[in-house]
Amino acid sequence: MQPSYIDKLKNLEFDQHLQIATGISRKDFQLIKNGELYLSDSKQYRLDKYFDIHQEKETKTNTQIEKGKDAKISQIVLSVLAIVIISLLFTGFGYQPWWLFIITLILGLVVTLPACYSNYFWSMNHDQIILVSYNQNDFKKLLQILKIKKKKQRRINYEQIKNVEVVYTKIVRISPFNFNPDCLYLSLNLKNRKLQ
Repeated sequence: MQPSYIDKLKNLEFDQHLQIATGISRKDFQLIKNGELYLSDSKQYRLDKYFDIHQEKETKTNTQIEKGKDAKISQIVLSVLAIVIISLLFTGFGYQPWWLFIITLILGLVVTLPACYSNYFWSMNHDQIILVSYNQNDFKKLLQILKIKKKKQRRINYEQIKNVEVVYTKIVRISPFNFNPDCLYLSLNLKNRKLQ
């Protein structure tokens, strides 16, 4: 049975960093990959450390930082179903006229669904910042959430940015039922203009 590090080496290419970190030469690297040479305990320990650092670097470059969230289809469907059931409950499950159910359903959709999602969110990955904003008008925002109308989306590469500022605004809570989070805005000073 071959050691587990041989499988890990098969996915790696030999480079200078690997040689310095582990002390394995290019020739030994090929022999180990083919299963013709086995490592000593000290070299195996250094190789394991190299794998951990290499894996950590990969996860850091692939991570995406997000503030806020986009409306997912499963959440939208569940929200619409809940609003339909509540509208049916308010109209007596067909006991009231059908037009009263439609008015209750439309009011429920226009009032509650846009309030469930933030007007603005952003995400960062290793090469750009993505800014997404919904319309301030609740009806237009509802259409954007339901994917009927397109939301405003902007991609900004890091080369375009002069400096970045994160603005934290605390919400004054008058009611104990106000569970909304405090606002966290991204203020970007681009090389050609400012964007917030």
